Amino acid sequence: MVGARHRARATSGGDQGPAPVGESVIVGPHDTLWGIAVRSRPEVDPRITVQRMIDLNALSSAVVNPGQKVYIPSR
Repeated sequence: MVGARHRARATSGGDQGPAPVGESVIVGPHDTLWGIAVRSRPEVDPRITVQRMIDLNALSSAVVNPGQKVYIPSR
């Protein structure tokens, strides 16, 4: 019974699915996902944009490297 409630909780809620791709950027020498998020979507909380970029790009962490192509969510 506990497992069933846990699964229901894990699958319900505000998951909006994958964010549509808006554009991409090439990471510069001193870029971070936070900085890219602030520049590309200043009207949105950077924490949200960073997490969406991690998900959209299938990154294992928020670390990016110069020259790496990163997709930015359009919403």
